[in-house]
Amino acid sequence: MITKNLFFKTILFATLLFGATPTVYSDDDKREFVDLPEMMQQHQLVSMRDHLNAINEILFNMGEGDLDKAAETAENRLGMTSLKSHHASHMAKFMPEGMRQAGTNMHRAASRFALKAEEGDVLIAYKALQKVTGACVACHAGYKTHGANKSSITPKENKTDTRINLGLSQAEKAQFLAEMRKMLSSIQGVISGIGSNNPEQIIKAARYSGNRMARATPESVKKKTPPAFKEIGGPTHMMFEELIVRAETDDMESLAELTGKLMNQCITCHAMFKANE
Repeated sequence: MITKNLFFKTILFATLLFGATPTVYSDDDKREFVDLPEMMQQHQLVSMRDHLNAINEILFNMGEGDLDKAAETAENRLGMTSLKSHHASHMAKFMPEGMRQAGTNMHRAASRFALKAEEGDVLIAYKALQKVTGACVACHAGYKTHGANKSSITPKENKTDTRINLGLSQAEKAQFLAEMRKMLSSIQGVISGIGSNNPEQIIKAARYSGNRMARATPESVKKKTPPAFKEIGGPTHMMFEELIVRAETDDMESLAELTGKLMNQCITCHAMFKANE
């Protein structure tokens, strides 16, 4: 049986970053495009990164048993207290009603989580935090601020983003991002399988992102990816293959540890590279 701390850290981090929609392995992006001014778009991306960092801090504090610190971070960085610092009132007028509601739900859920965390029961706090991540998933599943007819913020406009640009064409980028969504959905399926002690689900989810995905990557994309990218990507696909093999014999705690290492590969890659045109 997997330990509480390992389970909480793995499940919640995956839920926020990789929250899959019901169309788990679909390449079709039917989300509503929200046309934000470029300055607002950049501000939103900065806010989203801060949200992820806040969740990471919350998970770390929960793993260490410091629920008071987790509550403080949640309220000040994600909760209703944070609305002013995120300039929510200025952003809201550019968003459709559903997107505004998803954001409000997230902030309210974060404040409710803070109250539950202060009570000191980690399981109750965990359940409350799922409401926060659920709101994030709902928003990302329904809306996007980058579309085919609108360019992303360029490196010149966003000087703080020092990641390496892979230089993909629009068609290559679409294929590349579709693969990334499949990988994230695979991780979500693996995590769900671990949580329900279901080896068959783990195997099915991992198989989508193993060597079959690596072989299917277009040659034009492979030629543009630098050696440093390949040094991360190749082993990552092999870790999915390892999950398939080990799911037959290993316990869930061991599989959770391997999945955590796999997620670190994803985080390292996203921290180093980007797929702007």
